[in-house]
Order: sequence, then structure tokens, then C-alpha cells
Amino acid sequence: MPLVPMTQRQQLPGMLRTFAFLIAALVLPVAGQSEERLLNVRTLCFSYIDDVKSVFVPGERKGEMLEQELYTAVYSLPFQMRATGGKGVFFLPNDDPEKPYKALPAVELPATSEILFLFLPSPDKAKSPYRIVALPDDTRSFPYGSVRLMNLSNHNVRIHMGEHSGGKAVNLTPGKSRLVDSVRKVDGLNRYPVLSEYETDKGFARFHNTAWRSIKDKRDLAIIYTEPKSGHPRIKHYEDAAPADLGSGDPG
Repeated sequence: MPLVPMTQRQQLPGMLRTFAFLIAALVLPVAGQSEERLLNVRTLCFSYIDDVKSVFVPGERKGEMLEQELYTAVYSLPFQMRATGGKGVFFLPNDDPEKPYKALPAVELPATSEILFLFLPSPDKAKSPYRIVALPDDTRSFPYGSVRLMNLSNHNVRIHMGEHSGGKAVNLTPGKSRLVDSVRKVDGLNRYPVLSEYETDKGFARFHNTAWRSIKDKRDLAIIYTEPKSGHPRIKHYEDAAPADLGSGDPG
């Protein structure tokens, strides 16, 4: 289950320092693209900043602007937005009636039309409350049954999970990510232990110990970040299940 969202005051300096490296690793922009694209989009907000809990997006029709709420504990429902020049742009309301919307910095898009926009605290709140990254959200890039690990902390971390333990544990330096295709070593309830460690000057120390579920129709996103008060890494874990097939509704 995801941890309780952090408050606005709990900024993430370590996460912001490693953010640029993560973007380079995860996002492959579409070079030279200038045409408009209609994207199938979801959003996920790491924590609310300046009480900004919704954004506006260009809709399917030209000139249309739609408001979309941001959620911190779950993904948003899918929606469509228009993008131009290989970049996506979100907007905030503007007090100027001549320019009713204020554009946030444009976001480089990966080479897919199915995208998850992750809203992270911005290093420059005067420019934007959020730093936004676009992650491939199609099931080819992020299959069901897999686990995406993202290290936004300023620590080297090591994650033991199921058969990926001991010498086979997942090692992540700051700003790096890893997609674990599957975890098959589970108990009778499809659970597997997850032990997380970070490197200190005395070796690796445990910072998180829990159990997650391995289900073929579910994928997991885990974000490791630095908790400002203690300086220690923490994990937020999000589960994403495949849409249920409810059939046609025709009783036959």
C-alpha cells in the first residue's frame, strides 16, 4: 500500500539532485517530431505542492482546455490530451483574463501514445510547483506482472525481492531505475518479501521491510526517495491492476 503522502513542507533535496539522471534513463524523446499527437494519459502526483491539486490540459478538440485532478495515492483515470512538437504541456489557471491559463514547462515525450505523467516537487517553485516527467505507460514498455523501481534518493540502495535477493538483489545508484520483469518466488497468497537497504559508511543498512503481491494482471511502481527530516530513504509503492473485463452486459 502507498505510504501517507508527504506534506508541502517536506521537500526532497536528494530526489531533485538525482532527477535529471532519471529522466535521461527513462524518457526517449521522439526526435524531430513536429506534428500534433493525441495521447492516452494518466497522472500520479508524488505530493501536493502549494495546494495545487489539479491542472488543465489541451483536449481532443483544438482550443479545448480540460481540468484534470491530481491524486497522490492512486493513478488518475485515463484521459486524452493533445501534444505538439514531441512535448506535452500542462496549465494552471491565470488571473489575467486575456491569458486565462499559465503554461508549465513543456515535458519531453517518450515514443508511445500511452503515457504516465509523474508530478514531482519542483526545484524552482517560482517557475513551477511541479517537475513533470513522462513515463511510457503501455504494457509493452511496462508489462503487467512487472515491477518498476525508481531511485530518486541520494543513496545507493539495494532491493531484495523474491528470487531477486542476496547476490541477485536489485542495486540502484541515485537517479537510476530498473524494470523487474516478474517475481515468481511467492507464498500461497502470491506474496513475496521485500527487503530494502541503503549504503552507509559502515555498509548497507535496512530501511524498509514488507511484502508485496505478485499477480499477472498487476504491475507495481516503487519510488525510493529521501525523507528530509531523517535523511534516510523511504519507499512509496503503487499498485496498478489491469482493467476488469465486465463483458458486454448482454445476458444472452
